[in-house]
Amino acid sequence: MSKRNFIFYILAAACLILAGCGRTRPAPSPAVTPAAGRDTTIPSPALPTAAAPSTPFSTGTARLPQPQVIQTAWDNRTVFQPGLIPAARGVLSALPGASVYHIAVAIAPNLASLSGQEEVLYTNRETTALNSVHFRLFPNLLGGEMTVSNVMLNGQAGRTSLSAANSDLAVALPAPLAPGGQAVVRMSFADRVPPGHPEGYNTFVVADGILALAQYYPLIPVYDEKGWHTEIPPDYGDVTYTDASFYLVQISCPADLVVAASGSVVKQAKEGDRQVILTEAGPVRDDYISASRDASVSSAEVGQTQISTYVPGRLAAAAPDTLRIAEASFASFNRRFGVYPYTRFNVTASPTQALGIEYPQEVAIAEQLYDPAQPSGSTPARVILEATLAHEISHQWWYGLVGDDQVNQPWLDEAMAQYSTYIYYLDNGGTAAAQSYRSDWQRRWDLVNDQPIPIGQPVAAYDAASYSAIVYGRGPLFIAALAERMGEASFDRFLRDYFQKYEWGISTTAGYEALAAGDCGCDLKPLFQEWVGP
Repeated sequence: MSKRNFIFYILAAACLILAGCGRTRPAPSPAVTPAAGRDTTIPSPALPTAAAPSTPFSTGTARLPQPQVIQTAWDNRTVFQPGLIPAARGVLSALPGASVYHIAVAIAPNLASLSGQEEVLYTNRETTALNSVHFRLFPNLLGGEMTVSNVMLNGQAGRTSLSAANSDLAVALPAPLAPGGQAVVRMSFADRVPPGHPEGYNTFVVADGILALAQYYPLIPVYDEKGWHTEIPPDYGDVTYTDASFYLVQISCPADLVVAASGSVVKQAKEGDRQVILTEAGPVRDDYISASRDASVSSAEVGQTQISTYVPGRLAAAAPDTLRIAEASFASFNRRFGVYPYTRFNVTASPTQALGIEYPQEVAIAEQLYDPAQPSGSTPARVILEATLAHEISHQWWYGLVGDDQVNQPWLDEAMAQYSTYIYYLDNGGTAAAQSYRSDWQRRWDLVNDQPIPIGQPVAAYDAASYSAIVYGRGPLFIAALAERMGEASFDRFLRDYFQKYEWGISTTAGYEALAAGDCGCDLKPLFQEWVGP
């Protein structure tokens, strides 16, 4: 980054709407009551049938239905090996009871709708019996519409109910599911994909020739001491809070689409004017699909990960710069935090009205940032692109791998992503670049007159302006204060220890504080109470 760009970045930072920080929610779609009845499946090609390792958990439930949507055994985790670097494949014999999703989805020729079948092996990993399993239908909060039908529970018609503006589907269990017990839930779903929403961030949309399918399928939320997380998220925060799971996804779509999706491609074939792509991803927190008929693809490798950028043909000149920023981000974060465990990662251009949004093994970047002719005030779009891309890529570590409750403790990933972007500039631009980026944190906090509002509150505790000012401004200022209190060596060790301890799991504020205090051998309670809150 040139010295001239350092100066421009100071101007750019004030307008940086960092992605993953919010989506504006439209009015809820009309209620649709899911119907129970005969199930149907979309034909799928066979997956590899190599001998499966025995999983470290027992079924806990007799006679679970065999997979029908995709023909591979529930406990066959060998199919996920290609998506993980060799050093990370030990996780395939860990995570006992992680949910397994089999999804087959068919995208319409005009890209405005899709239909699908979903089958999930769910294991009760809690300490209490459960009376239902919940699924979030997020398109009903994102300007589109999802309907669900033919719900089957262990091969029998399921009883369901809808709530939370039709975004929460509860599947009742005929008898409480004891800890360790398992259930197979199968259902059909259909989505209407909107052409955009005037107040939305366009995360579930078909626009500008690009299809973006965030949370396009019924998704199981986290269950914890608070119960099922089925709350309606505020308009300006993230919507998902999920456990790491395993996904096999078959995508049937027009043959001329260039598809980018979470995970790795297992098989791909053309059938007339259609193509069928089979992907595997896991462990990941959800699945994402994007597609375009006009995409220029460029790739490079960092370590054992192939990074690919998907840029509209008219903006292909921006691809080398985009790939360079992504490579530099991965090199920095691999060294600073821990090695990225997946073999594939995508950067895709998106019609999102945020500047960027993170998904498992993919980030979506607003297409206007690729266009140097796009008006952006006095700040070059290229400068905003760099900060946005580094921030979103850091979310692969903070939330993607180290999970957290994005709705109720958002600082754990957003403030960490802000601080990680500072580290990116420090490593790739030097002190001047890093300080230029860091100066935006104080400017954000200044917008609420530097009020000592705790950073550790739920998204709903802030309004949209204070959410940005506190979580994205005061939040990384706290992490900077923490780094100074701990000392450079202890803080650097903490970042690596934090990643290693919580990779694939869920972090909390209490866990974050305890690990930091242990690494520095110091009392951090006063600092956390001052900045994070009680």
